[in-house]
Amino acid sequence: MLEEFLTIVSLETGNRELIENDREIILTLWENEIDYKGKKINIIRQIKKNKETKKYSK
Repeated sequence: MLEEFLTIVSLETGNRELIENDREIILTLWENEIDYKGKKINIIRQIKKNKETKKYSK
């Protein structure tokens, strides 16, 4: 499942949104209906970078 998700989100186009404001940069990635043990699941991953501290959070 993780390998499939990483392959999908590494494509040039896809389900992603990048938002930048004064405080942080927010990258949201998602994919719907990935097969996981015979069930279809949806995955959302969000990564934030604080511009002041330069720290990342997931």
